[in-house]
This record gives sequence, C-alpha cells and structure tokens, in this order.
Amino acid sequence: MAEKTEITLKYLREFRDAKIGPMLDDLREQRDALDAYIDPGGPKEDQPSDDGIRAGNPDLFPAAGHLAFTVNSSVVEMRGKLQGFIDEFDRLSERLEHTEAIFTGVEDDSVLTVQQLQALMAPADGGS
Repeated sequence: MAEKTEITLKYLREFRDAKIGPMLDDLREQRDALDAYIDPGGPKEDQPSDDGIRAGNPDLFPAAGHLAFTVNSSVVEMRGKLQGFIDEFDRLSERLEHTEAIFTGVEDDSVLTVQQLQALMAPADGGS
C-alpha cells in the first residue's frame, strides 16, 4: 500500500513563515539592490549615462555607450525576472494563508493529504 503524506496546520504555517517569507524578503532585497545600476531614462548607445552605469563618454569612445546600454538592458531584464519570482511567491503565500484560514476552521489536530492541500490551494481562476 502506498504511503500518504499528511500535512498539518503547524507545518503549513512553518513552511510559509520559515521558507516563503524569508525568500520573499531576499528576492525583494536583491531586486531593490539592482535599482542603483539602472538608468531611469534608459541610456542610449550614443549618449552619456545620466545615472547608473557610467562607462565613459560615448562621444569620445562609442563602445562606452554600447557597454552602458548593454549593462542597463541586462540589469532591467534581471530586475524584471526577480519581480516575476516575487509575484509568484506572493501568490503562493496568499494561497497558503487562505488554506490556513480554511484549515483553522477544522479541528486543530487535523491533517490534509497532498491532494486535499492541492485542491485547497488551487487558484480560483484556474490560472498559474
């Protein structure tokens, strides 16, 4: 007979508080750290950088403008990917919190199977 994995309310809370919460904090910190390297106006390859990455004067050394543009584009892309992770983990945290609220209405020593947890956590809109 196959072994069932059972999940308790305590485990759900610990998972959200000890794993998801700190990971969200770290992701937000990394995302915010990238802001110091982004040119708000987005540098152009042939114009000096206003802020962020200063690689030199592109009027005197065109490769400097290309470098600043390339770095800025990459940092903006990395920040966007981090924001995507943050959004996903925020949704996961919200679903865990919703599941905890439902779970709390049951007996304190109740357990859920993985399938029951999955059904409770499934997004209402059937999305991601």
